[in-house]
Amino acid sequence: MEPPSGATEENMVAIAFEDNTELHVNIEAEELWSEGNTDVLDEYYTDDFVYHGPDGDLDMDGYRTHASEFREAFPDCHVAVHETVLDGDLTVARFTYSGTWEGTFRGMESNGSSFSVDGISMARIEDGKFAEIWRYTDRMAMMTQLGLVDLPA
Repeated sequence: MEPPSGATEENMVAIAFEDNTELHVNIEAEELWSEGNTDVLDEYYTDDFVYHGPDGDLDMDGYRTHASEFREAFPDCHVAVHETVLDGDLTVARFTYSGTWEGTFRGMESNGSSFSVDGISMARIEDGKFAEIWRYTDRMAMMTQLGLVDLPA
């Protein structure tokens, strides 16, 4: 494939980096988590994809189940990305995650409460697809806001 007219190796790398950031924001944050479209997993995630999260490592099937179950519990889930950082094949996003508890969550019935917590997600992109994601969210704040944990004053 020929590069566009006037393209140099330097600006072609920048274009690839922008695509990786857009992949992280548009596919992971918007399509998967904010809209609940798990079909993107088949197109934008490698077959040997691994998610590294607070509950341990998940393969593609585990991540699909995790996303589906979370969206069922919090159907209005929204991820607002504030900043992104790029470094080679890695892209990092700082975000706020929010939602209203309307369905069963980890075996518990809804109490109608809402949460809004901050998080960081780092993704390794391989040939335009997610190969790995590492994610941290403030789980204690989420559980407190949902009324599942009482913190001492």
